[in-house]
Amino acid sequence: MTPSFSHGLGGTTENLVFVNGLQRSRLLSRARLLTRRSVIRGLCTSLTIGHLTACDAIRSTHHTPQGRLELLLQEPTTIDPGLVTHPHEATVTEALFEPLIHSTSNGSIRPGAAKSWEVSTDGQVYRFSLYKDRRWTTGEVVTAEDFTWAWKRNLSPEFGATLRDLFFPIAGAQDFAKIGKDPKQLGISATEKHLITAQLTHKDPSFLSRTGTSPYMPLPRGEIEGMGAYWTKPGNIRGNGAYKLVQWDKGRGISLHPNTHYTGPPALFRDVVIRFPDSNTDLTTAFRTGRAHVAEMSPAAYVAAKATRDLAPLLHLYERTGSWFIVLNTRKPPWHLPRIRLALSLALDRKQLIATAFDQIALPSTRLVPSTVLSNPNTDPPNIDAARRLLANAGFTGRNRLPTLQLTYHQTDQGDRITEELARQWQTSLGLHVEPDARDWAAFRSFTSNKPEFDGYQATWNSTYRHPKAWYDEIWNSDVDRFGSGWANAEFDNQLNIASTTTGTNRHNAYLAADTILNMESPAIPIANFASAFLIRPIVTSFDINPVSGAIDLRKVKIAASN
Repeated sequence: MTPSFSHGLGGTTENLVFVNGLQRSRLLSRARLLTRRSVIRGLCTSLTIGHLTACDAIRSTHHTPQGRLELLLQEPTTIDPGLVTHPHEATVTEALFEPLIHSTSNGSIRPGAAKSWEVSTDGQVYRFSLYKDRRWTTGEVVTAEDFTWAWKRNLSPEFGATLRDLFFPIAGAQDFAKIGKDPKQLGISATEKHLITAQLTHKDPSFLSRTGTSPYMPLPRGEIEGMGAYWTKPGNIRGNGAYKLVQWDKGRGISLHPNTHYTGPPALFRDVVIRFPDSNTDLTTAFRTGRAHVAEMSPAAYVAAKATRDLAPLLHLYERTGSWFIVLNTRKPPWHLPRIRLALSLALDRKQLIATAFDQIALPSTRLVPSTVLSNPNTDPPNIDAARRLLANAGFTGRNRLPTLQLTYHQTDQGDRITEELARQWQTSLGLHVEPDARDWAAFRSFTSNKPEFDGYQATWNSTYRHPKAWYDEIWNSDVDRFGSGWANAEFDNQLNIASTTTGTNRHNAYLAADTILNMESPAIPIANFASAFLIRPIVTSFDINPVSGAIDLRKVKIAASN
């Protein structure tokens, strides 16, 4: 039966057979072609990092600003979109490849390689129409099959992409990922040359946001099957993004130049030079003495830079889609009372907590969901007087103190310090005694899996795609209760239901209403959000990151003048 679409798009779907390898004759033929292509490309890649070659000048078809951006990042282990896990890897990958869409805060979407998309009225079929003029760095047209082959490759058990669970809303994806089931049964097809169809197992409003992540990027099948692991080398790699890789000197650096065949928003820099520091100490030294505009900080380098008079003013933190919080047992008195839980939250000085306890880079947070996922203008700053009034209204005043709160956590140096600082603050402000319950990793995992009787425990959550569903629906929905708090709220669930059945402003407002309920009820106490830190020179006038991957967003970096 042909599904009906909200915009009237009809037609049937068909599945493409996924082939793990080509027949030997075809593979050898393709390998010879790729070798010839690589030789030609290789003639244009013998250069010192950051210098434009004659080949680039010949191939250039449109003007790009004459400027260079220099970055100090750790050297990537991989730039394969199916395997990247670290921000410095994602910075390169997201410059070289473009997914179907780009996801922004509040679940908003804007086009990437797809110029438009349509969703069936039941929300289970998505059709993506690609730009027909988008080309690979070698000039070939980017097609729907370049995407669908990449999805099946990343999902296959033989390859096992790092984040392959992002595909699981697609029909048949989980079975295929586990046992390599017949790919014909996957709900993925290149219906036409520039049309992709995805069939889901059920309605999932987060699916569009998922297609903006690296596992959904298109891949050059010929190079991967013909060259194996060498396909990501300069001269071999073929991307569809705004930049191309022209050099990678191991241990030294990477150089990116504009993809002259790219027809989307043009690259902002003539070249992007990424240099690799030898160590954390060398990173700060290299930034101080070198020409880098931006340096990404490791936690150790961040601490060192904060303590350095000339570097501290240049430090900037950017929020990520992850957070730390304390889960409370809402089934157990007195933690079952929302006013008690809210009092514990209001009493915290999170800036002091982070400064005292955290090794990792973090930003203080008074809300359970990061603003990079959902922007909510309502904030609850620390207010010890208000916290004490809440306790008094609940009958906890004078000699009638709160009972001891046993706080369970994975024992690390940071975990110890967080517990100690929480205990100090709550004892000082509310007279609450905290009993530490430190456990090694195996014991803590057993605790969180079984969720026995408890008072509270330290927890974290980090979403792999940028949509409110990853936080509200997948954590706090009454039917999910991922962290075992026991919290349930009918109106919260009702707002999630509204969000799942509406779009645009109505969906956003429903999530805002749910967010307000969540933070007033406080089934967990927010502490901090994950963050990335950078040293940024004053000449940089605009800068941002992808809060999911942590990649530097080269489309949003600007410098004051050409250099």
